[in-house]
Order: sequence, then C-alpha cells, then structure tokens
Amino acid sequence: MQIFKSLKWKFFTSLILLTFAVVIANRLIAQLIVSNTITNSVLQQIEVSLAECGSSVLGGDAFQRCLDKANSGNLLKVTTDFFTYCDLRSTEQPNEKCALFDKNSVKWKSTKTTSKSFESANINFGNDIWYAVRPQNDSAARKIIYKESASNEIKTQIWTIRDRTNLFTFPLIILSQLLIGFYLFKIIKRPIQQIESSLIGINENTLTTQQSHKNSYVEFIKIEENIDSMRRSLSESFNKAKRFSGDVAHELKTPLTILRGNAHELAKNASLDSVQEYRILTISDEIERLITITDKLLLLSRADSKSLLPSLKNISLSDLINYWINEATSSNTHLKITNNIQPEVYWDCDVVLIRMLISNLYENAVKYNINNGWIDFKLTQKDGVILFSTENPSLQINDKLEALAFERFYRSSHLDSNSQEGTGLGLSICFEIAKIHNAALDLKVTERGTVVITLTIRLS
Repeated sequence: MQIFKSLKWKFFTSLILLTFAVVIANRLIAQLIVSNTITNSVLQQIEVSLAECGSSVLGGDAFQRCLDKANSGNLLKVTTDFFTYCDLRSTEQPNEKCALFDKNSVKWKSTKTTSKSFESANINFGNDIWYAVRPQNDSAARKIIYKESASNEIKTQIWTIRDRTNLFTFPLIILSQLLIGFYLFKIIKRPIQQIESSLIGINENTLTTQQSHKNSYVEFIKIEENIDSMRRSLSESFNKAKRFSGDVAHELKTPLTILRGNAHELAKNASLDSVQEYRILTISDEIERLITITDKLLLLSRADSKSLLPSLKNISLSDLINYWINEATSSNTHLKITNNIQPEVYWDCDVVLIRMLISNLYENAVKYNINNGWIDFKLTQKDGVILFSTENPSLQINDKLEALAFERFYRSSHLDSNSQEGTGLGLSICFEIAKIHNAALDLKVTERGTVVITLTIRLS
C-alpha cells in the first residue's frame, strides 16, 4: 500500500516503536538499579537507627519501639519490620543468625554515613544473603541484621505500584510523543516543501531566475546549491539548443533557396520527359521539402525562445473553417469530408497561425487516412468553451500515438521510409500555436479505430 511508503508513516511508527523500546529498557535497567539502591538505603537506615536507638535501650522489643518512633513518616519505614536487633547485653533468647556474624571468619568493612563510624558485613545463609551493620569498637557487639530478600519484597511492592501507575501514564506518554512527533515532522518537512516548491517552479521561463533560500536550514544548503547548479546547467543547455535549431534553420534557408532557383532553371532547359528532367524535378522536390523543414524549425525555434507572439484579431472562426473545408472538398475528391460547424463562433486569434494549424491538422488527417476514407470537422461553443476537432480513421495506430503524437520528428513506424512525405513537425507546430493562444490540443484514439484531435479554447 502507498501509505507504507510514506515518510510520515515511517517517522511515526519508528517513534512509537522507539518509545516502547525506551520504556521497556528503562524498566529493566530500573529493576537492576532499584534492588541495589534499596539495599544500600536500608543499610544507611540501619546505621542511623543504631546511632539513635542502639545505645539507649536493651532488648529487641524496646529497640523496635524506639525504631518505630524514630522512623515515623520515613518512606522506608516498612523495611524496619525486617530488622533483627542483636545485643549481648539483652536477656532475650539469642538469635542464631546474630551468632553467625560473631565468628572471626566474617569480614567487616568500615563505613561512615553519620557522625559515628560503623562497619558492615554480609554472609550467605541458606538461599539468602544477610547483611549486618554494627558500630566500630562496640564491646556489647550491638548490631542489626537484615536479609536481602526483604529488599526484593519491598521492590516488588514498589514495582506493582509503578506498573499500575504506568497503565494510566503510558497513554499520556504515547500521546505526548505523537504530539512532539507531529511538531518535529512539521519542522523537518518545511524545508523539504520549500525545495519541492522551488523545483516545481523551474521551467523554461524561470531557469535564469535566482532562487531564494534564506529561510532554509544549514543542513539543506548543499542540496540547494546542487539544485542551483543543475538549474544553471539546464539553462545553458536549453539556450544552446534553441540557438542551434534556429541558427541551423536560418543558415540553411539561403543556400536552399539558391538551389531551388537553380533547379528550376535546369528543369526549364532539360528535355521533356527525359531521365534528366525527372532527376532534376526529384531534386527540386527534395529541396522544397528541406525548405519546408527549415521554415518549420524556424517557427518552432521562435516558439521556444518566446519570440513567436500572436497578432490577435477578432475573427469568425466558423467562416475560416468553412472556407478551408470548401477548399479541401474541391481539391481532395478521394476522401469524404463532413462537418458540423456551429455558426457565429468568434475568437481573438492570429489568423495566419490558426490557418497554419487548421492546414496541418487537415494534412495530418489526409496523410494518415485509409483508402476511400473520410474526415469529419466539428466546431461548437458552449459555456465559454470553444471546441474544434478533426476525426479520421487510420490503420496505422499504435500504443505510443497518444503519448508521442506532439513530439517533434515523431512519425509512425510505417512512415520511416520515404513512401509518404512528412517531417514529424506538423502536430508539434499545432501544439505550439495552441499554446501561445492559451489553448490546449490533445489527441485521442477511439475504440472504433479513429483518431480525434481536439483544440480546446477557453474564452476569458
């Protein structure tokens, strides 16, 4: 589907997936960190508890009462439920785990988190790790022991609360990420749209116009410089091509005119019905054909350089087309010519150029017709739109005709030889004439095997 190729789709799906990955990674990392953090926090709390309560009371119950009072309102107060107080002076039943930490094999490390110095140790007992914290140089061997699994229980409780909270916060996180994504995508898309608009505006008329990029970002400067370089190269190539076709046509016209005059003189002096006369006439015809091509190339060159300006005059298009049809009917007897010309259709146009357009359309219809074929002319005007069309049957229709008919020097494959005269410039000239009159020319192939060429004129 087209949506999966969209940059916007790729951007937002990647953003959401990355958000999920970050949340999951954060959870896993936090689980590792929280366990150590809780354990360290508990050990620090033990030191504080020993400092405040360990020296003033005897016995575990008395110590627990002091501990509850001292840690009232503390976030980690729940951990004190897992403390075990050890004191040799206590008359209570001794705890076997307290005795484990009295062995000489236990390694104690010094710590100092309060104004007093403490030392801590840990041993493995069963399937759990036990920690102990005691004051340094304490003859009564007072200490508090604490098992690590208690931290895990606390962590589980904290994580349960966090997971419940995430059920409410995660949709807000996704929504905020989408809003941020829309904002960022808009920022990213803006310079791309600026480049797109500058590219769309490039044509033969704006190739020499310097584009403004003052609002673009630094990261896009290189792209804009490449576009400007390409535009300048295109402008130079386009100007060279226009000058070449015009210069060649202009330079050829004078010698061709001289050759045509000499050919006519030779034809006058040649013996009638001789091989020499035939060859001279053939040369004369080819010279005429070359002169026609140069004239057409000159006209197209003027159109390319925007120097082919129409001399507008309000005329009766109906009368002009009827006159042409009458001329064509009298001179071409092997084709049936029909018409449906709406009377009193007027148009501001260049008469000479429109006559050339009608002539080329007619000649094209004759050239590509069938034996004993026909040509139908139509002219209508409705709702400010004038439609003029020619239709004719043809046996030489290929799949490329509609797309390439107005290309210069395009001819159907059956006309590659010289069996039919033609230059492939007639419809190109018609297209340019229509263009400078702000009209449109298009070609359609019908299902019944006919070709319809329509000139569409929208009156302002």
